[in-house]
Amino acid sequence: MFIFCNKSRNRVKIIEWDGDCFWLYRKSCASQKGFEYCDRDSSLLNVTMQN
Repeated sequence: MFIFCNKSRNRVKIIEWDGDCFWLYRKSCASQKGFEYCDRDSSLLNVTMQN
């Protein structure tokens, strides 16, 4: 899984491989703050999936 956010941190795209094909997810944030987990100072972020 790869997660990308734009410079203004108000849009996120996620690319996922499910073993058969790729999935592309898109999410927009209406808030002025944007997505909190997209850090402007870091180019890499570790994400842990939980069930």
